[in-house]
Amino acid sequence: MKRFLLLFLIVSAPVFGQSNRDGRSPVDDGWRKSSGNLEVTLVLTDEPQKVMADWKKPEPPVIKDTSVATRGKPIVAFIIFTGCAEVQGRCKAEVDYVVLKPDGSTYATESSVSLWKYQAPPTGKLQLSEGYLGVIIEPQDPAGTYQVQATVRDLNANLDVVMYRSFVVER
Repeated sequence: MKRFLLLFLIVSAPVFGQSNRDGRSPVDDGWRKSSGNLEVTLVLTDEPQKVMADWKKPEPPVIKDTSVATRGKPIVAFIIFTGCAEVQGRCKAEVDYVVLKPDGSTYATESSVSLWKYQAPPTGKLQLSEGYLGVIIEPQDPAGTYQVQATVRDLNANLDVVMYRSFVVER
């Protein structure tokens, strides 16, 4: 199983948080995008409980991102974000998820998953999404490359950001 640490949370968080504010182009890597002040990253992990526990610690978390799903074991999509628009001090944002099978047909959908509905995180501070999408590949599901599409909707700013990330299911 191919694995790597998603180190941008520790090393590049300040740069990520400033990408639209220092004259450079907006971020757009497919899985990491920005629009206006909103900056979002789509993360896939097979250690969701560890991600949620580590996020609560005072030191920056190291998230084990994965691109390979093991049959019968959850692979979970989280959004890490900063810069959501505030109305009366609160962020109001949602995510729509679509998972596509290797043949391009729909495997799963979840709509209006809560990204955040509380006090907006301070400017430049990264926040883990409240809601997430978990997928378990069953024995009869096809092998190949699946794609997770996430549409983040900042309801206060009336803007959408669409991201995608792939994972492989082996035979």
